[in-house]
Amino acid sequence: MKKILYSTAFVLVFCFCGSNKNEENNKTETPEQMLEFISQLETKLKGSSESLDLVTANALANNYIKFQKEFPQHEKTPYCLFEAAKLCMGIERPMESVEYFEKFASQFPENERVPLAIFLQGFIFENYLNDIENAKRKYEEYLAKYPQHEMTKDAEMALQNLGKSPEELIREFEAKEKEKI
Repeated sequence: MKKILYSTAFVLVFCFCGSNKNEENNKTETPEQMLEFISQLETKLKGSSESLDLVTANALANNYIKFQKEFPQHEKTPYCLFEAAKLCMGIERPMESVEYFEKFASQFPENERVPLAIFLQGFIFENYLNDIENAKRKYEEYLAKYPQHEMTKDAEMALQNLGKSPEELIREFEAKEKEKI
């Protein structure tokens, strides 16, 4: 009988302790708290020495994403999503970067940075993922939607050079230089 009583008491104590921890972990931070933490991480990352602090960069990217998931209607959500995409590109998380740029462009189609988001998807497909087909698709989408945007010449040049090796590019450049003479 004592064993049953002790076992029951142990299980009850364990359950109550466990539920308190879950309640603490489930407390959602306010947008202001999260933005303050993001700001601290941004400052820390900008202040890091010559090399990129990957731990801080990953934490910052993850917090940008957490913010946009928890506060999808907040005015800072477009900023966080775009910055997460840029940061993921820089810390060798290219598939996530493409995903976040795509999400940014579809959720905030009127945002002034959508053209850049589409262009950068093409750039990532081309330079990080070696996916020429998707790079071409994104560059063409960019040119079709934003023919007067500041990156138009870059997109046109990228399309002309897609899939070419550095040696091919050098030969073409040298041939053009000879034609000028």
